[in-house]
Amino acid sequence: MKDRVIVLGDFNQRIPPKWQKREMWELLDHNVLKRFPAATQGLHGPDGKQTIDHICLSRDLQKQECGVLSNLRLNDGNVSDHFGVTCSVVSGDVGL
Repeated sequence: MKDRVIVLGDFNQRIPPKWQKREMWELLDHNVLKRFPAATQGLHGPDGKQTIDHICLSRDLQKQECGVLSNLRLNDGNVSDHFGVTCSVVSGDVGL
């Protein structure tokens, strides 16, 4: 059986690319995204900004739903300079 893989973290890159340097995008695309597509591609946070943190899945996994977690505190300031990303995932062979 092939290993299922989830790659996640702070990529510091918007997917699809917006303003990043072409060389950086090409490295990310070639080394990660061609093998593990970003389930969080195009996801926007509570502030309307596109995420730079991502969850990428091997092709034998399917995303069900992705979302964001607010980084804003109730009183003042932010918990983090990034909002969180979430994704529900199932095996790609579900229902076969």
